[in-house]
Amino acid sequence: MMVLALVAGLTGCFSTTRVVQKTQAPEIYRTTSVEQLEKEISDRDAAIRTLNAQVLITASTGGAKEGKVIEYTSFRGYIFVRRPRDLRVILQLPVIGSRALDMVSDGKEFTLLIPPKNKAIVGTNEVTKPSDNGLYNLRPAVFLDSLLVPAVTSDEYVALTESTRVIQPESRHHAAIE
Repeated sequence: MMVLALVAGLTGCFSTTRVVQKTQAPEIYRTTSVEQLEKEISDRDAAIRTLNAQVLITASTGGAKEGKVIEYTSFRGYIFVRRPRDLRVILQLPVIGSRALDMVSDGKEFTLLIPPKNKAIVGTNEVTKPSDNGLYNLRPAVFLDSLLVPAVTSDEYVALTESTRVIQPESRHHAAIE
């Protein structure tokens, strides 16, 4: 009887297993000072003069405050950046290929053309009066911030932090959300 209990214990009959979140450490470890990181970021930013990208963008509006998210069809397009802050974004309608959106900015003011709706929005790069339609609130900063890491200026506060990445376990069950 004792041998049977020992064998059962060793084979896992008396153990339970549960799934927990895995953490993944960064792949690259570095030790450096904040000043050195600031210099590297500023040097990388200064090295970029132009950027041309062919993109596929899926836009969505809404969120937790509205209680719903509207996701639009993906748009193919092009993004052109020239220093210091010149930007041009051209998005094309799916299938047809004609222009769905054309945005131009000189860093201070922008023009957003929406040919399918015969609409043009001209103004500063900051949203002064938010529109009910989230797509009309698009500004050059959305594109620039997602593509480039700007240099650190002297009036900015910099803090060094560290983090880990948590990988969610795959679930066999999908929760029904009403």
